[in-house]
Amino acid sequence: MDPAILVQILKRLADPLVFLLLLMGLGILAGLVSGRRGRGLVLLAWLGLYALSTPFVGLTLRLTLEQPYEDPEAAARALGPGAGPGAIVVLSANQYAAAPEYGGDTVGDLTLPRVRYAARLSRRTGLPILVSGGSLVPGTRPIAQSMKAALVEDFNLPVRWVEDRSRTTWENARFSAEILKADGIDTVYLVTHAMHMPRSRLSFEAAGMTVVAAPTLFGARHAPVDGWDFVPHVEGLAQSLYAAHEWIGRVWYRWAHL
Repeated sequence: MDPAILVQILKRLADPLVFLLLLMGLGILAGLVSGRRGRGLVLLAWLGLYALSTPFVGLTLRLTLEQPYEDPEAAARALGPGAGPGAIVVLSANQYAAAPEYGGDTVGDLTLPRVRYAARLSRRTGLPILVSGGSLVPGTRPIAQSMKAALVEDFNLPVRWVEDRSRTTWENARFSAEILKADGIDTVYLVTHAMHMPRSRLSFEAAGMTVVAAPTLFGARHAPVDGWDFVPHVEGLAQSLYAAHEWIGRVWYRWAHL
């Protein structure tokens, strides 16, 4: 079996939502046999699903991953003369496939903010851009190609390098490092979601790159905690699952690669 496919299967099984649904199903089956024990499993799964669905838990989990914002340009200057980044690397997230209004595949709603921030950073620094992201579905356009098209057509910016083989964050780092080191570049601005930055930075540093973090899309509490933060909402569940995905990924990378 393709190792990448195996990783995807394991990721799905480790997904908290999948785990809780399996636990609930097991509880229902056990309830048909043993009654009380089965009801206990169903209750446990329900409580877990409720907690993960609340905005309070979702944002709390998200903030365990995000570092306080630091101006990336100031961080680059702190490296000293001649030691700053030589390129901007922007990582893919998802793709809007077969978009009728765009005449084909284009960047998805998670990838677009990263592309936008990379464009802003490139204009401010004058540095060239590398886009990184392969095909997540066999036979589809690599996301990096969609990112390049968006930068060229929508932001009027050139893309110097396209890394379109990677299917994981670890591969993003490995293949991007190969391209950049061939051009004598080993220090980069790294653009991705703030919540994704710890795992991305870990991967790029393991590939021998010096990283200046340039995260975007931070979570923040804009108001005091109130009762609505404990009412289940799809956004709360989405944040919880994204945070869990990142924590599982970090543990996996440290176990499998480091």
